[in-house]
Amino acid sequence: MSDQPFGDEETKLGAYNRAYAAFSSTNDQEKQIDFAVGLEGGLEKSIHPQTKENELYCMAWMAVIGRKTAVISSSNDKERNKSDNDTYCSYAKTASFLLPPKICELVLEHNMELGHADDRVFDRVNSKHGSGTVGVLTCGEIDRKDYYVHALKLCLIPWVRDELYLRTSC
Repeated sequence: MSDQPFGDEETKLGAYNRAYAAFSSTNDQEKQIDFAVGLEGGLEKSIHPQTKENELYCMAWMAVIGRKTAVISSSNDKERNKSDNDTYCSYAKTASFLLPPKICELVLEHNMELGHADDRVFDRVNSKHGSGTVGVLTCGEIDRKDYYVHALKLCLIPWVRDELYLRTSC
């Protein structure tokens, strides 16, 4: 996988790999975790329909790996097998937004990662650990944390509505 993921498939895989690494980080039975979250930011290349110029959209995928018994719904289901340690992985994607042409140029023509291109264009340092590109482009209306909150909540749906996801078989 590249340092700067492109497209849904590569970005989603990056999120899964991060979640899996976190989930499997302990083998101690007493310290087993119920959930692990992985997040990977990526870019989607597109062609503007009228100008035919390259565009880049920023997006991210989130993966949550959790134990099927780590239900966070309000239901009180006595029939549920509490010793079931099978896991489930859920995914959600953030909204996407168009990046400015100068950032697109640095990423596409100079092979820069988005964070480094952001730092150069906006004269910042380590922006990907601060407000992120979304923060500077929205003048602080949406920062990195806000940007990921919806995706996290959507990833947790299977544990909130476990009767629809975790207790069915395909």
